[in-house]
Amino acid sequence: MYQIFNILDRPIVLDKKATEYCETTGKLFSVKDYCELIPRHFKNVKDIGVTLRSDPEITDYEKVVFEAVVDDDDLDGILRREAEFYIEAYSQIPLEILKEFVLTVRIHHAKIKITMGSHA
Repeated sequence: MYQIFNILDRPIVLDKKATEYCETTGKLFSVKDYCELIPRHFKNVKDIGVTLRSDPEITDYEKVVFEAVVDDDDLDGILRREAEFYIEAYSQIPLEILKEFVLTVRIHHAKIKITMGSHA
């Protein structure tokens, strides 16, 4: 079972584990809202992937990881837009849900990856 949202005129696919976890915990609508915020704050988003990952340091703690691939090499701009992204995310998505969301921004055609937690 996979969940698909259409954002940026392309499908955003949640993998099977992420779909099942978000459906059983009531986070599916928040996942869609979170995905919609990404292209509002980051330039030239090429893709958004959503997966469920276990935290190796915390037993039984899983987090929903959003990987946004952007065609933008302005690192200072990406970090500035990250702050703006979280201001809007906090205003739209409950804090208890945001604590389980992690945003990773990967620069298209580069080996740079910026991982941003919930900051909660």
